[in-house]
Amino acid sequence: MELILAAIVGGVIVLIGIKFAPKKPIFKLLLKMFLVVKDYLLSVIGENLEKFKDLFAESKAEYEKEKKAEEEVHMD
Repeated sequence: MELILAAIVGGVIVLIGIKFAPKKPIFKLLLKMFLVVKDYLLSVIGENLEKFKDLFAESKAEYEKEKKAEEEVHMD
C-alpha cells in the first residue's frame, strides 16, 4: 500500500514538475523530494514487515505447541 502511495505521490510530483516548473533546478528539487518520500515509505514497509514476520513466527510456534499437546492427549 505504501509503495503504491509512493508511486502516486512521485507521479504527481513529476507531472507538476514537468508542467509548472520547466526550470531544471526546481524539477531536480521535486525529484529529490520524491526520493525522500520513497525512501521513508520503504523503510516503514520494512519495519512493518519485520514486525509481521515476528508475529507470524510466534503464532506458528504457539500453534505447533498446541497441536503437539493435542496429539499427546489423543495418544493416551
